Amino acid sequence: MRNIMLAAALAVGTASIVAPAAAQTVQIPSGLVNVTVGDVILNDILSSNQIDVLRDANVLSGNNVAVPVSVAAAVCNIPVAVLARQISTGAACTASTTGDTSQLANLLSRRARQAN
Repeated sequence: MRNIMLAAALAVGTASIVAPAAAQTVQIPSGLVNVTVGDVILNDILSSNQIDVLRDANVLSGNNVAVPVSVAAAVCNIPVAVLARQISTGAACTASTTGDTSQLANLLSRRARQAN
């Protein structure tokens, strides 16, 4: 039973993981995970001015941002353990509209203030 639950958790978690496209490849500092954040989520948590500041400061590359694994797991709505296993492959996660964006909003707001 435990193996079935683990397999199900991995299947659900890996469905949210995507390999970054070549055009979206970003240098990710150690300990951070690349998260692809859609325009809907970005516009929900930041002002257009904050988004511009983050892009100008290369914090946002397109819609990709490097964040700590705990923030990535929350916003991508997958367990930290599943995401941690994917990091070694260079995979990114895609922000989910059902994920918790509060930590991401706080992190990006701080980065925008620092960059401004």
